[in-house]
Amino acid sequence: MFREDARRFIANPPLIVGLLGVIALLLIALFGAQLAAADPNAQRMVIFFPDHSFKIAPTPPDQFFPLGTDPLGRDQLSRILYGARLTLTVVLGALLLRAVLAIGIGMISGWRGGLLDRVLVIVTNAVGGIPQLLLALLLAVALHDMAVLGFTLALGLVGWAEGAQFVRTEVRRIRATPYIESARALGERTRGVLVRHVLRGLGPQLFGLLSLEAGSTLLLLAELGFLGVFMSGGAFLVDDLGRPMLPARDRAPEWGQMLAGARSYAFHDQYVALVPGIVVGAAVFVFNLLGEGVRNATAP
Repeated sequence: MFREDARRFIANPPLIVGLLGVIALLLIALFGAQLAAADPNAQRMVIFFPDHSFKIAPTPPDQFFPLGTDPLGRDQLSRILYGARLTLTVVLGALLLRAVLAIGIGMISGWRGGLLDRVLVIVTNAVGGIPQLLLALLLAVALHDMAVLGFTLALGLVGWAEGAQFVRTEVRRIRATPYIESARALGERTRGVLVRHVLRGLGPQLFGLLSLEAGSTLLLLAELGFLGVFMSGGAFLVDDLGRPMLPARDRAPEWGQMLAGARSYAFHDQYVALVPGIVVGAAVFVFNLLGEGVRNATAP
């Protein structure tokens, strides 16, 4: 049995790569602050190098700053390492909220049926019909006084509707199976049936779904950062018309904030936006690989 499981694991490259990638992300989140070589908020408009040369920020990648510096001279590698903890904590918090809403509403709707099911389906369809980016933007603006908690709520209160629809469909399918009918006929309570049989049957599929949702949540955070809405807050440099150009001071580095003002560097100094963009894209990719690998492993 163990050999057969090992063969299936080795024959599932998306699961292996995705699992290793997620482990790497968690290690960076845990120890990134200790690995950062420089203060992630240290600003240097003129950067002096040990060879007595100097450059005006932003600077391209070199031997002293492997990922270059941003327009305020801050080390991009240190900001990515230091910001991983805050970014992934918010993503996991929002993912937990999405999971609670999707599983709770989906199971109640699929198990109970009747009028309650119809009402929940209407609510779920209504929420699912609103573009996630628009709804998250409105919630992030409305909850901006709550700082990180408000941003977590804004990301967690969107995107759950599709998961709830999936859970509802699967619960209705599992409910009609003979072993569920046997458990109910033997007098087992509804709570026991849901926990021991329904949730256990949904477990692998839910794990794959949540892996995909983690990538979706992180991508949504990056989109908000690209639009200039990010959790760490800060003061802005403005042009002659009073329009914000780029964040000048941030309470804490995070990946969404690093993408703010990326449009200003589309045709020059592209690495300023390219570096955090690649990091976010790679993180979304490994989450999606993990979800695809789990789906392949649990497929009949």
